[in-house]
Amino acid sequence: ELPEGFVRTATSDVCGIEAMADTDEDLYGVQWHPEVAHTERGDEVFENFVAICESA
Repeated sequence: ELPEGFVRTATSDVCGIEAMADTDEDLYGVQWHPEVAHTERGDEVFENFVAICESA
């Protein structure tokens, strides 16, 4: 269940809410660990996550 004002922005086969956002309040959340670097594109995912946070 999402908090009031939030929308789901990502899902997966194992989780109905992987990410959510309240863009009116510049609030964003993820269920996974964006800092994980041991995956094929982990560094890229983290860099994009930081860029989005910095621009909000």
